[in-house]
Parts: sequence; C-alpha cells; structure tokens
Amino acid sequence: MLDARNAFFATGSYVPIADAVTAACIAATGSVGTSGSITSVAPSPSSARVRLAEVGCGTGYYLSTAVSGLDGAGIAVNPIAADLSPFGVRMSVRAVPGSAGVVLDVWQPLPFLDDTVDGILSVFAPRNLPEFARILRPGGFLVAVVPTTRHLQEIRADGLALDIPDGKPDALTDAASSWFTEEARSVVEFGMILTNEDLDNLIGMGPSAHHRAHSGPAQPDGPSASPDAEAAADGRDANGTDAGRRVTASVTVLTYRLIA
Repeated sequence: MLDARNAFFATGSYVPIADAVTAACIAATGSVGTSGSITSVAPSPSSARVRLAEVGCGTGYYLSTAVSGLDGAGIAVNPIAADLSPFGVRMSVRAVPGSAGVVLDVWQPLPFLDDTVDGILSVFAPRNLPEFARILRPGGFLVAVVPTTRHLQEIRADGLALDIPDGKPDALTDAASSWFTEEARSVVEFGMILTNEDLDNLIGMGPSAHHRAHSGPAQPDGPSASPDAEAAADGRDANGTDAGRRVTASVTVLTYRLIA
C-alpha cells in the first residue's frame, strides 16, 4: 500500500487536495492565538514553532506539502509523523525534513502529553476525537479530509472501490461537537486522467485494494461489446495505447477549532 501511495502521489494527481490541506493549515495556524503559538501568518522571528502532527501519515505526502506551504508563509513548524505502520513513519520522516516519527495505534491513548500539539492533520484516516482534543493546546485545530459520494465514482461503479456513505462531513461535525467547533469547510473536486498503472496504484493504496476482483478495470458485459468499446473501458484507444481514463476526485476539507 505504501509503495502504491508513493507511486500515485508522484503523478501529481492529488496535488489539489494537498494544496487545499495546506491552505487550511495556514489559515488555521494564523489564528491560533494561544500562548506559545503564533498569532499571525506573517513572518516573525519571535514566533514559537508550531507543532503539527499528521495522525495516519502514510508516506508523509500531505504533511510534507503542508510543512512546505507553512514555511513559505513564514510559519516555523515542528512536524510529527504518526502512523500504525513503522514503515510508513520511516518513509514520512525521510520525506519531511526535521520531523519526528511516532508509531501509534490511533484507537489507543496517544503517546503525547496533554496540551502539547498545535494542529492535527487527518487525511482519509481514522480519528480518535477525544484523544485529539486532549493533546491539542487551547485554541488548537484539526484539519480533516473526508471523501464525498462523488469521489472515485467511476471506479466505484465498476465495483473496484468501496461505497461512500452520504453526509460524511456533517456526521464528522456532529461526532466532534463535544470537543470542536467547525470553523471552515470547502469541497475540492476535479477530474483526473489516469493510466491503467495509475488506477492500479490508486486502488492499491487504500482499503479497497483487497476488494478488487481482477487486475484491470472492468470490461463491458455481453458478447456484443466491440473491440473498440472494450479498449475504451480498459483505458486504451483503438490502437491499444493506454489513453487514460477520467476519474473524479471529490473531497471535503474541514477545519475544526478546539472548544476552550
């Protein structure tokens, strides 16, 4: 899964999602306003470093992009890469200069002291909201990314990815309401042209991997399907060239603020 993620992220297909996460972090960090944390996104030599943890970091792709963007905005960061996989943590630490790595189970008490983290990233990852609230400093923030029902709808229609229930953003806001208030929400949706290799990696990088029934995209049903139709469904043109297939990416980026 980690290798598939690395290969897929290298295509740049998810850059709009990473950019939206980064923008949310910059906006949230610039208004933290707590003791020991910065109060403006403007560069300030006297600002404390912001401790930003990605819980469920995978390969560190989103944390790396966020840290780079925050640095470009003049915000100094102490990044933390946390994941259940030691291999993922190792990859993330290599990808994010100056980061600390923590191997953890998100469903167990997190190995952080109370009130020691300024911000948390949770991108397509499980969230232990009570523990997130415990480790965040007063005024700390959580940036979460959840898929919409349109996310990867083309390959879900082929049975190659898990269904996505409707209303995930509102459900998360309701679940978080004992500890967090929703501060911002944005939908990021765009089309991707993916080769068969890209599709293999996209499916292989997440929980849908073991649900895939065969190695290639779904073929048209019925004996009357023409060779050209079969090629198109397989992401090839009539000459057998991998022309790519259009797939929709659609997510909601949510920013939550810890209730004082």
